[in-house]
Amino acid sequence: MRRDLLKAYDLGEMSYVKWTDQKDKALELTAKIVGHEIAPYYVALDEPSRTSYKGYDFNPDSPDESIWLTGAGKRDRPLEDDPDSVIVKALRGKTYFPRLIVLSDVREKLIES
Repeated sequence: MRRDLLKAYDLGEMSYVKWTDQKDKALELTAKIVGHEIAPYYVALDEPSRTSYKGYDFNPDSPDESIWLTGAGKRDRPLEDDPDSVIVKALRGKTYFPRLIVLSDVREKLIES
C-alpha cells in the first residue's frame, strides 16, 4: 500500500493572473500524468483566510472576553474601542493564503520553474 496525498503549492503574493497561469500549468502537468479527462480533479485552488483579531461582546455577562486598556490618564476601555490603535486596525484585516492543491510530482515541477 502506498500513501501519496495531494500537496499544497503556495501562491503567496502572486496576482490573480499569475494564479491562473500556475493553475493552467499545473493542469497541463497533471494531464501528462493522469490524462486530460481526470486532470481537473487533481488540481484545486484553495484560499484559506484568517482574521487575527475579532472584537468581542463585552456585555456584563462576559466582561473578561476582551483585552482592556488601562491607565495613561484615560478611562478603562476595551482594545477595540481605542481609536488610535494601529495594531488593532492591522490585525482586523483579513489575510489570505492562496495555494494550489496538486500531485506531489506536479508540485516539484512548479517549484523548479
